Amino acid sequence: MNQEKVKLGSLEGLGDDPRAIREINDRLKEMMEEAPSDASAELIVRRVGHGFKGFLKVCSSQRKFIGGSAGPKLFEVVNSIFDEVRSQIRTWKRTRFVGAGSMD
Repeated sequence: MNQEKVKLGSLEGLGDDPRAIREINDRLKEMMEEAPSDASAELIVRRVGHGFKGFLKVCSSQRKFIGGSAGPKLFEVVNSIFDEVRSQIRTWKRTRFVGAGSMD
């Protein structure tokens, strides 16, 4: 995985928690293995009041996959975002060639 394809745009309000940042980064890279080969990603997570808000955009020449979430716990927000985008990628993989070979 090319590091330039994955951008942790912002992880505000996480303080100095390198374990959390490393886990989020590792999970993002893992998810990108399922994405189109030319995809790039940007993840933004911010502390908002007593919770967190996040947004993930994965872009490729094929299409964009976008997810967002907000909630009181960091990893609930992160899991929700990744699940949403991963679901979009998997749906795209299942349907991208449907009807492509039809000549009628």
